[in-house]
Amino acid sequence: MKVLLQPLNQKSKIDNNKKITFGSIIFENYNNKYDDIKTLLRTEIERFSNGANNAVLLGEGVSGETYKFTNPRLSKFVIKKNKSGFSEDYSKEFKNLASIPVEKVGGQEAIARVYNNRKDTHYLVSTLVSGKTVSTQNRYTDRSLKILFDKMFELDKVGIYHGDLNGKNILLDGTGNVNFIDYQWTEKVDKNNLFDNVKSQKTLLPVSNFPENAQMFEMASMPWYMENLDSSIDREAFLKQYLRAKANYHEQRYDYIKKITTNWRYSSELPYIKEALDSEKAKAMLFKNPSDGVLKIEMKKLQFLSDYRDAYSHVDPNLPNRNILPAPSAYICSLSSVQDFRKEVSKQSPLFVDQHAKNYIKSMERYGDYWYNNLKNYTNDTFDYIMRAVKKQYKSGEERHEFYINERNPRVFEPNRDLLAKMPSSYRPFYERNFDIPIAGVRIEYRYEGTIDSLKQAKLYDLKTQHHIYKLSRILKETKQFINDKEYLNLLNLSELSILKIREFRSYSKHNQKDPFVLNRIDSLFRDVSRYTHNLFKIIQGGLQQENAKSIIVKGYEEMRKFKYKI
Repeated sequence: MKVLLQPLNQKSKIDNNKKITFGSIIFENYNNKYDDIKTLLRTEIERFSNGANNAVLLGEGVSGETYKFTNPRLSKFVIKKNKSGFSEDYSKEFKNLASIPVEKVGGQEAIARVYNNRKDTHYLVSTLVSGKTVSTQNRYTDRSLKILFDKMFELDKVGIYHGDLNGKNILLDGTGNVNFIDYQWTEKVDKNNLFDNVKSQKTLLPVSNFPENAQMFEMASMPWYMENLDSSIDREAFLKQYLRAKANYHEQRYDYIKKITTNWRYSSELPYIKEALDSEKAKAMLFKNPSDGVLKIEMKKLQFLSDYRDAYSHVDPNLPNRNILPAPSAYICSLSSVQDFRKEVSKQSPLFVDQHAKNYIKSMERYGDYWYNNLKNYTNDTFDYIMRAVKKQYKSGEERHEFYINERNPRVFEPNRDLLAKMPSSYRPFYERNFDIPIAGVRIEYRYEGTIDSLKQAKLYDLKTQHHIYKLSRILKETKQFINDKEYLNLLNLSELSILKIREFRSYSKHNQKDPFVLNRIDSLFRDVSRYTHNLFKIIQGGLQQENAKSIIVKGYEEMRKFKYKI
């Protein structure tokens, strides 16, 4: 498979094969365009590695810290210091940067990938990118949106899907120019595989693997940006402004797909190409003057993309100190919102009568089906992992997770962003009042209230055992309140937590208390609460998986975004 790599220019070549060693500094990759500063750069990196005050901290991310050199000759360059210790992190990012058509996209350019063999530390040197991060004081204009889409299209063309187009990785300067940074999580797709009918999960698109960087932008940047606008009127106005600017992006994508697929050699992929062309042309036409129906569909798409991003953040292995217990609840929120999106598409479908409008609806139906199936699988897999984690019953080779939840170090489970609540009322989710989660399925006190009472009444234990029993009793009390208030996602979070606490109690008792009565009761409690939590999850999620869930958002889900539980 040939990876699409674009040379920086005729005079600039990346030496990826020869390691250039200077004392403790090893240049593992170097951009020969910058040979004139190589010796100076080596000296300054050596000094920086040894703790010299020759660079200013610009920012810190998950994978590293970024500094700007103070030497005037290096003032246009930055150095990123790796925190993970893995050379693969910067190896991939350097290759990603080298593949970007800088003459069209601009922004960050690869200079060097460096290893200090004495300090066992990895560095990445690149050009300094001008501009400030997007903020309430540094907002998008018509000009900056046009440039944003033009640059995303240039990345699309060469098969690059930027994996993290959040607001911190998009810089706006005073002229309205837009630049991207931080290409560490980028994926690349070979041109021959853009319409492969064996779909990968690289680009998260239903029809093709042709990257659509606008989707990553809508997932990572738009939710925060929309949420921080001043009013619902401003949010709706920006949505219109955004879609009008996006119309040309889809026109460009249509022209490009048509150009590269002329005489396409793989006949089995022609239906996918036609579907992609129909979708791009439809969006190009409808977004020029978006109707109320288009606005509602696109806004509800933003909601479930935002939900997916929020849910994944709980389990993202690249994020430190992950709070994984509420991940199933967060994914259930995303399932609910994708079902709301699908219902909106069904509602609007009869109103879209010309061919472009019908093609748009068809593409949105396909999009909703694709994401529903993905999110259903993600939700199930995540819940199963959480249950294994709280029980410490991992599969062979599976990542372990430490839980730091106690009275001295509480964790707050935050709900996903509710973007629709800040839009005009016509954008709010649909709810039916004649369907509810079966209350008989969530009566937890019948499952283990008696066991806890019997443990409390025995009064034969040391202080540590009494403390464990007190914590379980408190959880039971709060569980009853959540049931009465129909806070089902809080109930699910608390049920997962109770398994964790019972397992900790059981471990302590086996090594310290050793009372057969206590051990038998705890084992019984552990089994009962585990079964209960599995059943509760199935009941809650099941309401969103029914055939009629496309037209019914289950009563009880209305309040789920309000869950916020401090342990």
